[in-house]
Amino acid sequence: MTVEDWLKNLPMASKSKAHFRSVMHLMFQCAARWELFNEQRNPIALVRVKGGSKRRQRSAILTADQFQAIVSQFKEPFRTMVLVGQCLGLRVSEIVALQWKDFDFDRNLLLFNVAL
Repeated sequence: MTVEDWLKNLPMASKSKAHFRSVMHLMFQCAARWELFNEQRNPIALVRVKGGSKRRQRSAILTADQFQAIVSQFKEPFRTMVLVGQCLGLRVSEIVALQWKDFDFDRNLLLFNVAL
């Protein structure tokens, strides 16, 4: 409760407080792995940050026409990158990492590794 109260009184956004809590959790995990303390449970696992994972704004959902209007504003190669990202649900880093060898045009396949 002491840590929770301390976090509650910090003059920062809830999301920042949640990140702070995550770092503390990771520190305790490392300390346990290095046998610096021998508790069965990470004490920070009990700490809650109110509003730490709450979205501030509702996500915008685009219609197909709105998406096409936005995509039409991009120049190549960015237009293709946005289309690939939208159609396949890839992250920017995954789109940028694509190489020609990832495309199998004979079988109409795109092969890529997903990092877990």
